[in-house]
Amino acid sequence: MERDRLYHKEAESIRSMFNNIAQEYDKLNGIMSLGLDKRWRKLCVQKASENAPHNILDLATGTGDLAFALKEANPDASLVGLDLTEGMLEVAQYKAAEMGYTLKEVSFVHGDALDLPFQDQSFDAVTIAFGIRNFQNISRGLSEIFRILCPGGRLCVLELAEPSRRILKPFYKIYTQYFIPLLGKAVAHDKQAYQYLPDSIKTVPMRENMCRLMSDAGFQNARFYSFSPGVCVLYVGDK
Repeated sequence: MERDRLYHKEAESIRSMFNNIAQEYDKLNGIMSLGLDKRWRKLCVQKASENAPHNILDLATGTGDLAFALKEANPDASLVGLDLTEGMLEVAQYKAAEMGYTLKEVSFVHGDALDLPFQDQSFDAVTIAFGIRNFQNISRGLSEIFRILCPGGRLCVLELAEPSRRILKPFYKIYTQYFIPLLGKAVAHDKQAYQYLPDSIKTVPMRENMCRLMSDAGFQNARFYSFSPGVCVLYVGDK
């Protein structure tokens, strides 16, 4: 009971924080990544689309950037985006309407990635971009994803990471601990939300450790691809 209470308290805190920055989220992503986020998402879409999925779920979909890229690459697929934050989903739904998508083509639902509101074996591909570090229990989230994936389905996780090369770590520390929070304060008027970013990156399993968690959840051939200069990693696993 106490564990559940603490989980819901943390989940509510994260939901509230992302609600506060929803309107400026896309702009800040591009600035903070120096525009590299589009390149990172491109490889994620490529890997998720290799088996021509018919039903795709984008978890922690945020404002829907990855979801729309997946739909463009898989025009005949049905796509669902799920997020815990209503403010983010409002932006995603507005963007979907602007693009002319019907609810049958692209839909967005409010929900918890640790308790997915879908039946077993509902999706051919599941993606998560920059969201798994917000899971209160990553192992539980991976098990839920494995449950709703069809046999032969694929999980692609795009996540930030600390650089593995020692020479880059001082520059990374300065950028994440000082520049990003100040940028968040200037653009989104929320320094705390962007202080949370580097703090959350420190706690998320990285590279081999994330692959190990995926394997423990049942995924086969869990592997990762690092993007230069080592601050973003794509994890891929198959069911």
